[in-house]
Amino acid sequence: MPVLQQIPINEYTASGSGTVFPYTFKVPDEESLKVFIDEVLQPSGYVISDIDNNLGGNVTFTVPPPEDSIVRLERSIALVRETDYIEGGPLPAAVLDGDFDRLVMMVQELDATTLRAQGGSGTDAFGRRITNVGTPIDPTDAVTKGWAETTGGSFVADALVHRNAAEDARDLAEDQAESAIDSASAATAAMVGASGFRELTEDFADAAAVSAAAALASEVAATASEAAAAVSETNAAASEAAVAASAAEAALSETNAVASEVAAATSAAEALDHMDDAAASAAAAAAAAGSIDTSQLVQLTGTQTVTGAKTFNDLTVVTEAVDTSTTKVASTAFADRFRSLKLISTGATTATTAGRGALYDATGGITVPNAVFAAGDTFTIYNDTASNLTITQGASLTLRLVGTATTGNRTLAQRGLATVVFLSSSEAVISGGGLS
Repeated sequence: MPVLQQIPINEYTASGSGTVFPYTFKVPDEESLKVFIDEVLQPSGYVISDIDNNLGGNVTFTVPPPEDSIVRLERSIALVRETDYIEGGPLPAAVLDGDFDRLVMMVQELDATTLRAQGGSGTDAFGRRITNVGTPIDPTDAVTKGWAETTGGSFVADALVHRNAAEDARDLAEDQAESAIDSASAATAAMVGASGFRELTEDFADAAAVSAAAALASEVAATASEAAAAVSETNAAASEAAVAASAAEAALSETNAVASEVAAATSAAEALDHMDDAAASAAAAAAAAGSIDTSQLVQLTGTQTVTGAKTFNDLTVVTEAVDTSTTKVASTAFADRFRSLKLISTGATTATTAGRGALYDATGGITVPNAVFAAGDTFTIYNDTASNLTITQGASLTLRLVGTATTGNRTLAQRGLATVVFLSSSEAVISGGGLS
């Protein structure tokens, strides 16, 4: 296969961890591929693959080259002709192709090392001298050592003259700058002296002003002392009058005390009379009242009329409404069953048995405790704030959200209302508006 157009040099910057580095040119044998790390030829420590492949192959190191080191893979075929053709002898195509391939690869190597550097268009001499360079014409031409020393020497001399002139100008400018600094320092000193004199004058003026103010203050103080003496005299006269008034008030208070004692004795006698009357009324009521033992009743249905004073033992009211159109129940025990909710205004707290049947008007979180309430106990919580509050499930208590299997702490939205009903001392259910 013909040798492709190739540049037989590859360069890489090692990462410190990679071991595989490709070469992108044909290598006829392992001896023809040179491996360098930072310009040092590596005789071993790697394996070469795909020998004699027109597209190249890989160099795999046993140990990764150091980080940031330069790895160069370069083909270098010995500049010798190894095949000797015998006159009249056989001329195999493979041998002839191999020789031509070596010649092309040699030319490629010379082109790469003398005319082009890897990855650029400049010349890399690889430490060799470039000789027989002509006299430069264009600005980009190379120059010889002799031209630089002769023709270039005059340019250097001119440059030195200009440099010396520039240094002289610089020294003169520095001298002038120092003079300007000295002048500025003298001006500053003069200004400081004038400022000091002005400050001294101002100090004298301030002292005079202070003395005048002190004199004025003394005069004012004297006037104030005279006024204070006059006020003290007036206050003494007022004190004498107050003493006389206090004595008169004391006499009046003594007279009022005697009258109060008489009134208290009269009220005590009247209270004893009222107590006697109340005792008599209670005895009469007890004699007139009958007794109904509701333990013998299973259920009262329809409209029931109770006349006279009756005693209800162990009364349980079922949900039938009381007919108030014809009969009024005035019993205190019965009315107590339908009184309004007790209101408990509180911040963050733990519910107690004092809150049975009550409404907690809360401005902080409420904790529902375990082993405090009994089955059937209930209370209601109102969030009387403009933000959420937490209803906390107490330790060892199960607090269920109604209609779900969810347990745990609940959040009551602003102005939300929630009711807690106990199924046992350790289990309760909660429902309400604004509850989540």
